[in-house]
Amino acid sequence: MVGYGAIQKRSVSTAISTVKGGKISEMPTSNISQSLVGMSSGITLQQISGEPGAAPAIRVRGAGSINSGNDPLFVIDGYPTTDAELFNNINPADIADIQILKDAASSAIYGSKAGNGVIIVTTKQGQTGKPKVSFSTQVGWSEAQNYVDVLEADDYMDMIIEARTNNGSIQNFPKLIQMRESGNYENTNWQDAIFRNALNYRGTATITGGTEILKYNFSANYQNEDGILLNSFYKRVGIKGGFEANLSKKIKLGVNFSTTYSKRRLQQPTGGNTEDVTGVIAQALSMPPILPVYQNNGDYTQIAQHYADLGLNNQLRNPVSNLLENRNDKWSIRTMSNAYFEVKPIKGLTLRTSVNFTTNAAKQDYYQSAFLLGKSYTGNKSTPDLTSIDGYRLSGFGYNAYWSTTATYDVTFNEKHHLNTMIGYDFEYNSDFEVQQDDRTDSDNPIAYNITSITNVNGAKLWTGSSEYSNYVFDAMFARLVYDYNYKYVLSGSVRRDRSSKFGPDKRAGWFYSGSLAWNITEEDFMKDIHWLDIAKLRASYGITGNDQIGNDYAWISTISSDQNVVFGTTAIPTYYPSGYSNRQLGWEKNKQMDLGFDIGVFNALNI
Repeated sequence: MVGYGAIQKRSVSTAISTVKGGKISEMPTSNISQSLVGMSSGITLQQISGEPGAAPAIRVRGAGSINSGNDPLFVIDGYPTTDAELFNNINPADIADIQILKDAASSAIYGSKAGNGVIIVTTKQGQTGKPKVSFSTQVGWSEAQNYVDVLEADDYMDMIIEARTNNGSIQNFPKLIQMRESGNYENTNWQDAIFRNALNYRGTATITGGTEILKYNFSANYQNEDGILLNSFYKRVGIKGGFEANLSKKIKLGVNFSTTYSKRRLQQPTGGNTEDVTGVIAQALSMPPILPVYQNNGDYTQIAQHYADLGLNNQLRNPVSNLLENRNDKWSIRTMSNAYFEVKPIKGLTLRTSVNFTTNAAKQDYYQSAFLLGKSYTGNKSTPDLTSIDGYRLSGFGYNAYWSTTATYDVTFNEKHHLNTMIGYDFEYNSDFEVQQDDRTDSDNPIAYNITSITNVNGAKLWTGSSEYSNYVFDAMFARLVYDYNYKYVLSGSVRRDRSSKFGPDKRAGWFYSGSLAWNITEEDFMKDIHWLDIAKLRASYGITGNDQIGNDYAWISTISSDQNVVFGTTAIPTYYPSGYSNRQLGWEKNKQMDLGFDIGVFNALNI
């Protein structure tokens, strides 16, 4: 597979790697990105978050931009997207193979979206034959590694007694002396209190079959991944289906669809040790081991409430309460569907048109309870602090419509000259809408909540809201030519013109092109007797790609802000002013790359 089609491997003159789906599905990982670790050279993955279900950041031959996004372009069954979450929602068991376009020459056919490399995903399709049902499952667990060494209770007690004695304040803490003499204190490892062994499970059921006229493939999958932090998890349910129909020898059509529902509960482990909700790791490392996690009445142990007379840091929070008394849930329902129609009117000519439509309905519900310590240092299960309650709700919906049409002509003449040409047109429309509901206070209602039974933002007495809407339009024209002489000498070139509403009117269009050469040494007559050598190819290429991941659909437009009032008499009048400058010259970020390579494969097993 290459961009917008396929050519024989011997005719490839650029840097492309292939990863078979069987290897991906065998990996004990929770998403596709993790499965790519070590599968191909030039691909690096960085796990930037330990959240359950979080995917690593993928980089193809390093970062391609300083100021813009660095995610590669994912092409999923012909649909191009930079949405890494959509890519990672694909069930690994549904993957047929993955092609990685590494250099600019192979990626330039995707123009302004390909500056960070391209990953082409082909999912499994129906197979001719009787219905075949299969089921696969993986079970595993995760655990925190390399705990930070901290003092145990006896050593901690000895240290604090010695410190109080040395500074002459030990007489001020009789309860501390009593605890030491009686040995009436706990030996709590607070890292054990917040971490757990987390169960991971993934299961897939598939049915496939068909005839020469109609082939089908359907699958369903379920994934559960508990987080190693308490009260965190990721759950996903997905279905996928498709069929391909050969209406005649020259006409074919196909339909694919998938729907994924996911829910995750997030925690905020980073931060300081004196804040509610955030910083639970710092809190676990700071909390004295001589204190229990819970009091006898079920309250969370809080130094400020239960041990203020020990001379400890009263601002420290119980990390277990911070984990259990906040809820940050995210739901998502994603759909992806595509349909294509293909006709071959004459020998060698293939006309293909496809339509893709994706949607994403998402919601986030955040709530922190009155049982947190809070700024008053009084909140707990037996003494709720209403001022500790905070909440918001975020809902959004987005969709993307994409249409692509190509004409490909593949011909061989005089038995040794092979020519593959392709021209095409793309059109894309993207729209996103988001609304947020927040609690608020005023002079008559200084506390946002007066009840604890409604554990979401709807329990607030007063609300405020905000909304966002954005969209963009994109289209492209492109062409490619690949010629080889008897598979020995290969010449390839592509050109593409993109237009996007994200950029200024004066720089809205951009041109991207590439050229490459290759010499298949193993196709030469003098190499025919070297049977252990599968491939030896020398190649050179040059290409220009772009990057449209600027993070804002309206970056070139001047914006208006209003955050100050002017008083006339006794009336406050809001003022408006420009908060940015329009830039009609805002244009594409381009990457220029030259590539020299030598591919070698031996014994049908090792490829370098």
